[in-house]
Formats: sequence, C-alpha cells, structure tokens
Amino acid sequence: MSGHVGLYGPKGTGAYGPYSLPPSWNTKTEINAEPIRLSFDASKALWGEKYAHFVEAFVAYRYWRNKFGFDAGNTANGVCFFANGTSNKSCTEQTLYAGVTMKF
Repeated sequence: MSGHVGLYGPKGTGAYGPYSLPPSWNTKTEINAEPIRLSFDASKALWGEKYAHFVEAFVAYRYWRNKFGFDAGNTANGVCFFANGTSNKSCTEQTLYAGVTMKF
C-alpha cells in the first residue's frame, strides 16, 4: 500500500495572490489523498521470489475534497462546478482506477 494524504487549512479570502475572494467565500480545510494504491505482486505469488515485481496488479483511489480550499458544500460560489464538461456544482473529486504494471 502506498500514497499520501495532505490536509491544508483554510486559506482565508486572499488565497490567490492579487485576486481576492468575496468575504462570503471563506475557504475551508482541503483534503487531498492521491493516490492511495494497493498492489499485488502476481509474479512473486506465481513464480517465486526470483521474479518479484515483474508483474503487479494494482487498484488506486484518489480523493480531493474542497478543491483549492473552496467549500464543497457551497454550490453558490460558482468556481468548482465542471467535470467532463458538465456542471455538477461540486468541489470534490473522486477517482478509482486499476491496472497492471510489467517489467521487461
């Protein structure tokens, strides 16, 4: 298992350099976990220690809440609301993916 999680406290309303956010848009604590990855060493399990890490299968999960400090519960801010070209009025991103890695 590998990955990391970052917690970033509120950034206030001046989080973006010379640009200032409206006072009602106070930022929230940001949670960014990318990617939490669980791996299975298939080659070691099938062919022994000599072939460790030749073929690995993995599943990974990424979670990002309050992207850039914008409140995921506040849909009125109009900043985080596009995913795949569609408005979903969300500042939260979640991704689950799987794969296989091979060493040649």
